[in-house]
Amino acid sequence: MAIDDGPDPARLLKLARQSLSSAEFRRKYHVSDYWGPNEFYEPQLRFFAEGATHHQRLIRGGNQTGKTLACAFEMAFHITGTYPKWWRGKRFAGPIRAWVIGPTTQLTRDGPQRQLCSRQGEWGTGTIPLTAFAGKVVMVPGGTGSVDTLSVTHETSGVRDGISTCTFKSFEQRSEKMQSRKRACRVGR
Repeated sequence: MAIDDGPDPARLLKLARQSLSSAEFRRKYHVSDYWGPNEFYEPQLRFFAEGATHHQRLIRGGNQTGKTLACAFEMAFHITGTYPKWWRGKRFAGPIRAWVIGPTTQLTRDGPQRQLCSRQGEWGTGTIPLTAFAGKVVMVPGGTGSVDTLSVTHETSGVRDGISTCTFKSFEQRSEKMQSRKRACRVGR
């Protein structure tokens, strides 16, 4: 898979709209519309709410208890700017640049990338709605299926105000890959 062989959200969106009813489309490609406070555990809801007052937080628990899914929902809300009515956590009032970091490229792909982009095995069925993708996805070279960077439209109060980017990294890339220019640290200023 070459770097340009990533999913084309615009093409997928056109095909999905041709083949699915609006209700089927929404159920499949807007998963966050069907999740609310009743679907999350109380510790997840506290984790979300603490984001409003704490710069750093930790969510921990046993295997398969919803930690990655909860974080994927929060990341999707932040990069799209589309927050549900029940959201009490941190809100960004404009587009952001975000990193998703995991222990290895493979674990980042199989965990957070899958939850954000393709929970049902099809692109756009994750916590980021298919309609939010703003262009082709940049893949990691080598045919691993790992995303390097994706761009997402950001809305504030229902008005499109820019493009957020989400870059996937891993600790195996060493600390040098986690460094950035000073300008990149000014998100939200």
